[in-house]
Amino acid sequence: MLRVFKPRSAMSVGAWTLSAFSLVIGLAVICHELILAGHGTEFLVAIDWLAEIAAAVTGLILASYTSVLLGVTAIPVWSENRKLVPVIFLTGGLGSAAAILELLGFRVPATQFIGIVASTVEIVIATTIERRNRHVDRPLREGAVGGLNRVGALLAGPVSLILRGFWSNNPKFRDAAAVCFIAGALIARYAWIAAGRVSSRDPQALFQIQRVGDRATQSALS
Repeated sequence: MLRVFKPRSAMSVGAWTLSAFSLVIGLAVICHELILAGHGTEFLVAIDWLAEIAAAVTGLILASYTSVLLGVTAIPVWSENRKLVPVIFLTGGLGSAAAILELLGFRVPATQFIGIVASTVEIVIATTIERRNRHVDRPLREGAVGGLNRVGALLAGPVSLILRGFWSNNPKFRDAAAVCFIAGALIARYAWIAAGRVSSRDPQALFQIQRVGDRATQSALS
């Protein structure tokens, strides 16, 4: 996969991203340990910062990589949400990372800001799915899987956001908001995987997609 870089291939981009992330995060750890051991120089500090920045950028891409692979499959609920699923996975990963840092004691404005933004995006995503009311999204709205998805969206979205908004100066409520987001993001991710299994057994979803495609083709031709 590393012999040729293909921007249009999800597997190629993922392999290159994983390799780049592993390289720069390893370099950042080595530089950081040398600095802590008293061998730091201005050059080493600069390399450390550059490696950390590169790790952050490639890490964001890596966080949504699994969702991109889901989007290029033939499962209706995944393929029809191929632009939305990466946002969901990236938001869940970024918000959970900030939440874990808060639970470790890093209750700084940056983690609070990331938590608020992530919870807001979760609310927007859940609202979008509900308002579209598409047949292909029924596994996300109905049955046990739909209920699971709504619970996850509720915990990661409104519950976490309210705790952060009204009791931001209380460490216990900040920790509660972090736990709610992590639990909600994890539940929602399992719900999306389960929704794919339900969607694969729904022939009507595929028929609906084909009808929409036929109408779009006819409109283009006319």
